[in-house]
Amino acid sequence: VAGAATTQSTLTAGGKLTINAGGAEIGGNLDLSGDLSVGQDATITNDLNVGANLDVSGNAVIDGDLSVAGALQFNTIEVTSTAEFNNGLLVSGGNITAAAGGITVSAGATIGANASVTGNLSVGGNLSLTGQVSGSLSVASNVLAGGLLAGASLQVASGAIVNEISTDTTFASPSNSALPTEFAVQAYVTQAINTAVNAALAAAGKIVGEIFYLDDWVEPSLSFPALRLNDADQIISVANYPLLHPYLYAKPLRYTAGGGSVVDFPVTNYSIASNVLTWTLSNTAAVNALLAALAEDQLVHGSYTNWLTVTNEAVIAGVPADTRAITNINAGARTLSVAYTAANASGAATGDLRFYLHRIAGSSTQARLFQIAGRGLITAGDAAGEWIGGLRRRDRMQGHRHNYRDGDSTRVNSGSGGAEVAGTTGAFNTTLSFGTTNPVSDGVNGTPRTGATTDIRGLGVYAYIWARQFVP
Repeated sequence: VAGAATTQSTLTAGGKLTINAGGAEIGGNLDLSGDLSVGQDATITNDLNVGANLDVSGNAVIDGDLSVAGALQFNTIEVTSTAEFNNGLLVSGGNITAAAGGITVSAGATIGANASVTGNLSVGGNLSLTGQVSGSLSVASNVLAGGLLAGASLQVASGAIVNEISTDTTFASPSNSALPTEFAVQAYVTQAINTAVNAALAAAGKIVGEIFYLDDWVEPSLSFPALRLNDADQIISVANYPLLHPYLYAKPLRYTAGGGSVVDFPVTNYSIASNVLTWTLSNTAAVNALLAALAEDQLVHGSYTNWLTVTNEAVIAGVPADTRAITNINAGARTLSVAYTAANASGAATGDLRFYLHRIAGSSTQARLFQIAGRGLITAGDAAGEWIGGLRRRDRMQGHRHNYRDGDSTRVNSGSGGAEVAGTTGAFNTTLSFGTTNPVSDGVNGTPRTGATTDIRGLGVYAYIWARQFVP
């Protein structure tokens, strides 16, 4: 064809197709068993299948698939589907663009200018970028290559498999030296640092979740992977604390009075009213102690907002397993409530509840740490079961009475049981008016010290929880 060649449908040629000028526009498929040579542009609105060589002096646009068994040479090519080159790829001076189908090159590939690939770029040999790359060669997916030679700079997506990278311009000396990718270097250094730090920290003897104290204010860092608990309530993520978060997420509250360990607390009944689910728990020492301790901690917290959760790890009375925020506790009635959207219902229930101190409803990647500023430590597991590991209590004083003396003749005891009079001598009037005043010295132990709380002699410190690993 001496001039332009236009077909409305498929063009099939048993041998060579040569168009000297004017370009080629094919409305359907172009299927050649021989060579295709086009003097100017070539536009094919469907697939192009060339059994031998493809040579386009101008631009080539293929809206369908491109399959070339032989050599391929052109200035610019745009393939909106998949491009497959069985005998290498050569782009002498233009751009190469491939859509989501990507580009597969069985042999080597040489691109003299820019390349933009939104799918996979798979090269069986070397990928040589001898022209100027606009900024960098960016591949959205993986690169599978024996070697990459970049004339400018190279950017490879995370997870790419590249055996060797060489460059002439980004690093001036030494020329053509083998260099790992930035991602590989970063991953290697991060792993090496974490390995060394973890080994050193493990050797120091601290375990994940251990609470310890310092008299100084220290921020979390790679060398100090710990969180300060004196601060306001805080939420941590598994991304920043990959070892501490799983520990906190899996740690339930325990009733340990008497030396045992109870983490499952059975329910006997349930009721759903106005989208509120109320569990009634069994009447056991463990349940009663835990609910009382939870109610006390809620008073310390000040509200039910951003407080504790309850988890039924299996279906109970048709209620799916889940972790839900507690909205009310009645320790006397042994009930607790959560928000739950369902039709009104009630009845007997069989199953266990667990209480994970640090879980957040609706999240498996975050955990909540509660503030413990201004608090002393009391070991859990007392005989009365009042102290549950991880739960807070308000300050208090021991219940007692005060003696009132009027000389040596009459002693009056006043207290929770009412007034009683013990007289040894003298008369006793039926109408009495008396009371106590401010505490004074007993003559032995000095002037009593008073304040807002009842405290032991102490030392102010900052509490920390050991995370072992911190990722900024």
